[in-house]
Parts: sequence; structure tokens; C-alpha cells
Amino acid sequence: VDKRGVPFKRVEAGEHYTLPVLTGLGLDDFAPDAPRERRALADQLVQDALKLVDTWRRGPLGRRIEVDEVGMDPLFGHAIVLGQGSAVATGATVHLGAGQMQSKFAKLETILADAARRGKQVVEVRLDNAIDPSRVAVRFREPPPPEAPPGSAPQSPEKSFKKSSSKPVRKQSAERGAGEAGQQPASSPPEKRGQRGQQG
Repeated sequence: VDKRGVPFKRVEAGEHYTLPVLTGLGLDDFAPDAPRERRALADQLVQDALKLVDTWRRGPLGRRIEVDEVGMDPLFGHAIVLGQGSAVATGATVHLGAGQMQSKFAKLETILADAARRGKQVVEVRLDNAIDPSRVAVRFREPPPPEAPPGSAPQSPEKSFKKSSSKPVRKQSAERGAGEAGQQPASSPPEKRGQRGQQG
């Protein structure tokens, strides 16, 4: 869009640009045949986005951190994606909602300073709580898992399980039957009555 908020070009994929990209609206929102309420809302969102960028650039954060993108939403207001200039928040999304941008930018400056002091990377910041503006939510990047010491072999999964010393029931039964088959009977069957007398 130009300085008056009139869109003049759609950003193409892979195109290099130096200005913040406005997202959330399309050219059809500004078409001459678009409903009047729809076009008026789109115009207001663009004007508020331009004021937001101007307020950002005039503040302390804008002197060192760029804004790559400004998202516009009729229900949730505005959000920005931070660009180069911050060691702890490049690519982070900051949900701003609507209004009170200077105070929200001041809170964001405190958040980024605290993250830098703690050595954390900011992924997302929510400053859009309309019910309680004093509430702030911050999401940090999860730290990578610790690397194994050099030269150490990875532990085999089998070592994580304790082998059982008991044998399966069926196998025990089979071995017991095989052992008993090779033994002599404990006692011979009783002789038939009269068999001893017939011999000799």
C-alpha cells in the first residue's frame, strides 16, 4: 500500500522487499464492488497498520529492530513479526490487538531485555488481552536436547530391559517330560498272581 493506505501491488513469492508486508486482507476487500462495510473495515485496518509501523519506527525498539510483517484481523486486531536487529526475537510473532501501542511496545521492550538477560529465545508474545491488558504471555523456544559426550556409544535399547530368568511354562513342561522319559520306573508293576509258580 502507499502512504494513504491504498494497495497498489501484491507481494509475489520469492520477491525481495524492504517494507513491512501487510497480511490478512486481499485485493477483493478493496474492490469497487465490495460491500461498503467490508471496504470501510479494510481501510481502517490498513490505516491502523500504517500508524503502528510509524509508532514502532519512532520508538526505541524501532531504531534497532525491523518489522517484517503486520497481520490484520477484523476480530483480533494487529500482530507483527519481528525481523533483523534482535538477538533473542528474530522471527517472533507479537500479538498486539488494538490500541495502546506505545504502552505495549514498552512492555515488549522489557520482555526482550529480560529474555536477553536469561539467554532465552522468544517465539511468541501476547499483548492482546482486552479484558486484562496487564496480563502478558510469552512463549520461549525449547532448548535442544543435550548432546552425548564425544566418543560415547549410544546405549542399546536392549540394555533398558531386564531379562527374565524364568523359562516359559511350555518349555519347562517339555524339558521335564524329556527328562522323565529317560529315567527308569521307580517300581516295577506287580506280577500277576500265579506267574511265579508256573515258572520252573
